[in-house]
Amino acid sequence: MFEYLNPNYSNKIDSCIKSLKEFEISKEDLAKKYQKVFFRGSEIEKLETFLNLLNFKKIDTKTVTYLNSKCDNLKHFKDRRQGFEYAVDLMLGWLIEDGIVLFLNKNKVKTSLDGADSNREFLPFAQISATPDLIIEKDIAQTIEVFCDWSNTWASYDHADFRDQKFHKLKQKNSLVLGISPKNSLGFLIDVVSQSHLFKHTKNIRGYGGKPGYTIQGIRAYLLPISRIKSDLIFKFSKI
Repeated sequence: MFEYLNPNYSNKIDSCIKSLKEFEISKEDLAKKYQKVFFRGSEIEKLETFLNLLNFKKIDTKTVTYLNSKCDNLKHFKDRRQGFEYAVDLMLGWLIEDGIVLFLNKNKVKTSLDGADSNREFLPFAQISATPDLIIEKDIAQTIEVFCDWSNTWASYDHADFRDQKFHKLKQKNSLVLGISPKNSLGFLIDVVSQSHLFKHTKNIRGYGGKPGYTIQGIRAYLLPISRIKSDLIFKFSKI
């Protein structure tokens, strides 16, 4: 038995596939990493779960039960989503991060996952952190937070929102934020320290259930084609 996702998730999955293609990543690349790797404490294979999402836009009922058991109690993060829907959002974001890591490594920029969920497990509340997602392994290490806009918010409404205290934690880590808007093939690359003036505290962010956070207004001015973002990443980190 399978549970099909609602149309909103269907569009997100299409966008994820599009972004992976733009970063020149194939399903075979993912298979090399995830085949015969199982989610902790289960018989659920990660690769099969990811490919069911990408190929068929569905999840089997056993996996839905597992995902709900891991994520239903994460009310602060999932907002109005069901546990398994929040888990799908996490997985789509993981795949984009994997695509960026594979792309950079293929272009001789040594990169690895560095976030709290880098092992691709669904973490309890106490273990969830704002650690940046990627690290460039050069003489001067550089951390990168990958941030996805699945619904064209940045281009449509000209702002980008950051949950809770993520901005401060990324600033402490001297991180870059790599924004990816798959649907319209746009993105941005912002230095959290040198461009910290762009981040403004916001008391009520609708997209995060009315919780406070930080917002960059006028984000359209920083949006570039993904092709340009790819070139900028390779150029920037090949010079470190």
